[in-house]
Amino acid sequence: MDPSCRILAVSATIDGAKAFIQQIKTISITSPSQTDAPTTVTSQAVSSDAAAFAHIPWTITNRYYTADVHFAPLRMEAVTSSIFLAGMNRRPPPAIVYVWREGEAYSDHIAELSRIMASESYEPEVSLAVRIPAPKSDAEPSTSLARKNDDAEDDGMNGDIDNTLVSYGFEYIDGTRPLEASTSASGTELRDGTF
Repeated sequence: MDPSCRILAVSATIDGAKAFIQQIKTISITSPSQTDAPTTVTSQAVSSDAAAFAHIPWTITNRYYTADVHFAPLRMEAVTSSIFLAGMNRRPPPAIVYVWREGEAYSDHIAELSRIMASESYEPEVSLAVRIPAPKSDAEPSTSLARKNDDAEDDGMNGDIDNTLVSYGFEYIDGTRPLEASTSASGTELRDGTF
């Protein structure tokens, strides 16, 4: 797959990165062939410490364009400067998404990720940081009242989170809030006030 179409999804765990990708694929309107596309693993022969990337295809479709891209989930521990190294026959990925689950620490990881990116003068076209919901446990009640109480607290925290992430060059997206789909003349749009 073409590295110029790669979206790195970096998280503390590979499961966190894959949960984010699944969330994106779930809310996207794609053809059945895209949704059911298998994950393949390929490796790049760039340097001895180059990572093997899982390639998860996705098609970005909006009112302006359609683009075939692929996600590459990666654990934070596996991120090295060689991923961002540009060369004669190599282009670093144009987009990076740092993902963390609600309740996980993020600031040390985002600082380290930013440091590694800067070591290769890597400036992606898109750099996002997305907080996703923590995995639900069987013991944890899921009520809308609890979510409403959390929302008031989150509004204050979101400003602090946003300030931290912006200082490292990342745009913050709170992916913990449920999305609503609405239909317009241009198709289905997602909205919740944070996306």
